[in-house]
Amino acid sequence: MIFKRFINFFARSIFSSFNFVLKNNLNYLKLTLIVAE
Repeated sequence: MIFKRFINFFARSIFSSFNFVLKNNLNYLKLTLIVAE
């Protein structure tokens, strides 16, 4: 039970960090596109 909870927490933290990086990359791409124009 504890092990299952730990895996759930680990997966959620990885997913949230991945989401954060993805959003930052999208914002960075938008900024570069604005600068390129």
